[in-house]
Amino acid sequence: DFVAAGDACPWGGGGWSTDLRFWWHIDFAATFSEDVVRRASKECQRDPAYISINVLETVVVIINYAAALCACAIDGVDISACPMLLNYCDNTSACSWINKKCRDSLLGRRLGRLFAGLMWGRELGVQCEWLSTHANEIADRISRVKRESGAFDYSLLLIEFPQLQSCRKFHPSATLLSMISSVLESNALPDPLMIRQLTPQMLGSF
Repeated sequence: DFVAAGDACPWGGGGWSTDLRFWWHIDFAATFSEDVVRRASKECQRDPAYISINVLETVVVIINYAAALCACAIDGVDISACPMLLNYCDNTSACSWINKKCRDSLLGRRLGRLFAGLMWGRELGVQCEWLSTHANEIADRISRVKRESGAFDYSLLLIEFPQLQSCRKFHPSATLLSMISSVLESNALPDPLMIRQLTPQMLGSF
């Protein structure tokens, strides 16, 4: 089995795994539309179209799983014994949505369909476990990296957390991010039959 962790904040998300030697970070403003970023901000909490932190944390779990699939495929990891990816997350709703199902959020249910398509027929399983924010420090810090002078400088992050230095930076593919973006922007209904046809290499790269 493999261990990973992830976290999200209103402006970004990130994850990492020393077992599979990856880490990643996305800035929501650089990845999604202005409308998505606006609806994910705390100022819109009373807006019916508000994108909750539960949704953003679930997006992070999905990208972590995609990174794990990609790492296993590229590294030739034998997953024929159907190992589990133990994904630590400091959001109880995201853990419940991944492990069971989402009942009270339309966006959560849509992301669930997307995730079901990703997992369909895969030999790698996933289990989400809650971890306190304090214990989830590395993922928390990755998610909160901000642009400095027009660019992202990850050097301080790698110095602060040397365990990341042996890891590769995962880049989610445009295909994966587009599917997630469609859900967040317009409540699009993902097609699991189409998603299951995506190879690990189509989900991202290192």
